[in-house]
Amino acid sequence: MRIVFSRSGGFANIPLQVEIDTTGQYFIFGVSRERRPLTNENVQRVLDLVRQSNFFSFPQQPDRRSAGPDEFTYSISIENGGSRALRLSESELPEELEPLLNVLESLAKGIVPGGNPPG
Repeated sequence: MRIVFSRSGGFANIPLQVEIDTTGQYFIFGVSRERRPLTNENVQRVLDLVRQSNFFSFPQQPDRRSAGPDEFTYSISIENGGSRALRLSESELPEELEPLLNVLESLAKGIVPGGNPPG
């Protein structure tokens, strides 16, 4: 599975990006596009969160509300045989996606959940 995640907007408008390859067991993050390995446990956690979020059952184009001031906008694309992409503002974010987004945001910062921060 390949996952591409980005977050933009917010007060400081500091973008976050990460690409995850669960087959190759690595992720690429940051402006420098640093590549780091993922353990089998990390990969399984990401796969479980994708499944638990019901990502593939969300409407392709949700009702678009304009993002409020200083709101984050999230973009998630997942390829796994087929592909699916969602772009949501913070106010449109379904509760089911929050655990997955938390892990994707951590990885975009170079932090493996349950691991050590970059350093």
